[in-house]
Amino acid sequence: MLHARIVETLEALAGDRLTEQVERLASHALRGAVWDKALAYCRQAGEKAMVRSAHARRWGPLSKRSVPCRICQSGAPQSSRPLICGSPCVMRSGR
Repeated sequence: MLHARIVETLEALAGDRLTEQVERLASHALRGAVWDKALAYCRQAGEKAMVRSAHARRWGPLSKRSVPCRICQSGAPQSSRPLICGSPCVMRSGR
């Protein structure tokens, strides 16, 4: 019963920003046995996780690094590095 009330409270407080709380809502809906909401929120949480995972796989290698990447470490001439190396590594950014 407590978790079902938490779901109602979170829904009321979140307003139009439910997607920010969808994982928490799914957890409380499951624990509170609010099955229709649990199903909907679990699906949304799963979709959100898949998007985050796809984003991380796509952009993870291109994220900022604190060490030079392998291409810049390979000794490629500095003038050709921006063409070869797409990642924002230390050598390329000058940091």
